[in-house]
Amino acid sequence: MIVERQLSEREIKALNKNIKDIARRKSRLTRFIILWTIACLVTGTVASMYVDRALWLVVVIAVFIFIAIGLWSYFESRLPFDKELKGIESLKEKNLVTSVQVKATEYYELAEEEDEGVYYLFQIEADRILSFGGQDFYPTKKFPNSDFEIVEGRSVAGQIVLLETYCHGHRIKPIKKIKGKDKWDLLQKFDLDKFEITDGRLERLA
Repeated sequence: MIVERQLSEREIKALNKNIKDIARRKSRLTRFIILWTIACLVTGTVASMYVDRALWLVVVIAVFIFIAIGLWSYFESRLPFDKELKGIESLKEKNLVTSVQVKATEYYELAEEEDEGVYYLFQIEADRILSFGGQDFYPTKKFPNSDFEIVEGRSVAGQIVLLETYCHGHRIKPIKKIKGKDKWDLLQKFDLDKFEITDGRLERLA
């Protein structure tokens, strides 16, 4: 079942933790650029004391170039943090996530072959199949599970800023692992970049 719901308290805490982590990373970045600028100025000052007057201007220009490189790197490095932070704030304001709730014991695993991640086909009803997967869904000690929920939260711009998997049942194994040509043929039949429910039976696929 795929539904939309509000953020849970647990998910809000996770987002707030991410905000604090981003703030810490930005703080480290700021400290770095400050130390970099000081180091450039000190090095330039010391160097200017030991060079000929004819080279003094060269030292000054070099110092400003290195400071400019540091500042450029600083602002470039900040952009992903600012984008991530903006996405989190957008999701919190929207307060709406997609919840994929699954209770099933039969599934096919489309094994990873080229770093594309692992994909799954779950028989969720007698004639309904849920397909999804990717690098965010590698098997763990608890997943795949007989009773699980995947929560996806996107910003207004469509950026994924929250992706959680909650397992409530027991660990299960696939009734079939599919590789090679059969796997790639199946990938063409499903839009596995999103959660999709289609009509069908697993045993009729492969």
